[in-house]
Amino acid sequence: MVKMELYVDTSVFGFLFEEEFIEKRRITEKFFKKVERGEIKVYISELVLLEIKRIPENGLKMAILELINRIEPEVLKFNQEIETLALDIIKMGGIPRKYIDDARHIAYAIFYEVDGIISWNMRHIVKLSTRRVVNAICALRGYKEIELLTPEEVIYESRI
Repeated sequence: MVKMELYVDTSVFGFLFEEEFIEKRRITEKFFKKVERGEIKVYISELVLLEIKRIPENGLKMAILELINRIEPEVLKFNQEIETLALDIIKMGGIPRKYIDDARHIAYAIFYEVDGIISWNMRHIVKLSTRRVVNAICALRGYKEIELLTPEEVIYESRI
């Protein structure tokens, strides 16, 4: 069985500690259990680590960093092509300029040609109009098409 290779954005880590949206928390826990069992290979970026560093010291940051140490994701490095892809996503209307880091998360997944990006950000990342823009950019720029998914879509995937 082929493992899925997925880029995990910062929102997914945050939902592990969510107290208001319990169902999303449970789904996120199931996702990370699959990761810990080796059923899914995950990647993060320098941007994810930077966003985690910005979390105020309240225990949440330490808990997320402990999880990252436990699952040992490969940390993807930033380069100019990632920035170019992010700007293309914005220019084509996939994500508002104000949320360029969301476009950068997607750009990491495109550039490193993982199977997809996992996010709970349905306002900017996991939505139909963004999928269309991302697919167009992948086709135009010669990258493989990637999926924009929530953890829920992945935990029930039979391929895993």
